[in-house]
Amino acid sequence: MKQALEYSLKVWLTSVLAAPFLVLIIGLLGHMVDGLGIAFAVLMLGALLSIPCFLLLLLACRCLIRWQRNVVVIKVELTMIGVLLTYAPFLIINDYAFLLNRDQLSRPFFLLYSLLIIFGIWFYTPKPVSTEQADIPGNDIST
Repeated sequence: MKQALEYSLKVWLTSVLAAPFLVLIIGLLGHMVDGLGIAFAVLMLGALLSIPCFLLLLLACRCLIRWQRNVVVIKVELTMIGVLLTYAPFLIINDYAFLLNRDQLSRPFFLLYSLLIIFGIWFYTPKPVSTEQADIPGNDIST
């Protein structure tokens, strides 16, 4: 459990913390007047709206790390899951019609968060549980 928590937390924090920073840089390059305010809003909304997705990513990481031994397969599966989990808040916010209703404002944010999730999944390395460790009861509690 500890390995899955560390890995999923790194991936999630990379996305949640890097997105506002990139929005701020893009805002400053685009001479947006309130780039700092927008970056702060992206940080707060991104963190709050993605907490359920983080918990689902944690669950997926835990299962995949326990069941799968091949790190590349784990990362491919987590990439698909991560993009779907990134899509979910945008879908709910946009009345279940995201990417269908020509919402030009949310698309760049969705792409940014998706790319950051994919980057985090492939940058960090999950450590699959060995078969010896998986058979020991209470293994998740060890340090």
